[in-house]
Amino acid sequence: LNLSGRALYAYGKLCCKFTFTRRKFTIAFCVMKPDISIVIPAYNESERISQPLGVILSHIESNRLNAEVIVVDDGSSDDTSDVARRAFDAVPGVASQVIRYEQNRGKGFAVKTGLMAAAADAALFTDADLSTPIDEMPAAFAPATNASRSARSPKLAASPSTRPTSSGATARLSFIQ
Repeated sequence: LNLSGRALYAYGKLCCKFTFTRRKFTIAFCVMKPDISIVIPAYNESERISQPLGVILSHIESNRLNAEVIVVDDGSSDDTSDVARRAFDAVPGVASQVIRYEQNRGKGFAVKTGLMAAAADAALFTDADLSTPIDEMPAAFAPATNASRSARSPKLAASPSTRPTSSGATARLSFIQ
């Protein structure tokens, strides 16, 4: 059995094509864009970011989500970006990237940078301290999901943008679609 492969581009996506010469059977696959991008703005978070990233990556992996995680290092003077890269290296099955720029430009700029780099059509941003737990993510996307459903079916109404958290507090959840 001989296997030959090559990279190609189809519809602007990197694809791989493999041909099995013995059986004259060809398989082609493309890397699909993620369903959701999770953007985490970070500034001098090297002492705190490792554990929350582990929680997020574990949640993505255990729930088999097609997601990417983007950490935007907003000009930290510590090794925030290196800590984030090490956390990402520990879970290679989850798409991830670290974006770093030298000058601190503020949280809003970091969020915007992450959203612009996001590959998914829907994105969630959360703080590095996970003040809103990652398992609340489905609740954050319920308003968008219900709104798109209600556009097709007037019987369904959009959900409110505030939800009770697992601790009983009410949190405003941010989503972009």
